[in-house]
Amino acid sequence: MKSITLLLITLLCTYSGSLLSEAKSTIHDENAKTFLSILLNKDEKGIIQYMGKSDVFLTNGKINEDIMDFLYKSEQAWKSVNDIAAIDKLNFKIIPQESEVVTVIYYPEKFKNKIEDIQFLEKEWMEKYFACEFEEIDGKWTFYQNVCFAETGGPFHSY
Repeated sequence: MKSITLLLITLLCTYSGSLLSEAKSTIHDENAKTFLSILLNKDEKGIIQYMGKSDVFLTNGKINEDIMDFLYKSEQAWKSVNDIAAIDKLNFKIIPQESEVVTVIYYPEKFKNKIEDIQFLEKEWMEKYFACEFEEIDGKWTFYQNVCFAETGGPFHSY
């Protein structure tokens, strides 16, 4: 009887842990979709909300020009987020990191079979996908250390 009770408690704990994981996954999915909409609509006020308490990327209440150029201006070295979004319907993959940090990889549907390939990830950042890293505090996302890996070489940059 004691072992059956212990088994039931274990199963209930596993099940409730699974429900919590599913709930957190749903919240992450909604956060990723909301951010993508704000980003693609060039909603500067919306993007600023992801800055949290840090104003390092702001000048006079506006996002620094180099960050805006990085996100929205195509250069020889990279495409804008809107150029990447225009390739095909965008999907995303959420990768939990340490503690409350998540990396979100946004990629066109046509590259879904390559998104697990490290060589693709190292070479195609800001050409065929873009990524952003967030810290989750009380269910709200803020940029973690940078704005979508601007000035870093990307999330999978190899030195």
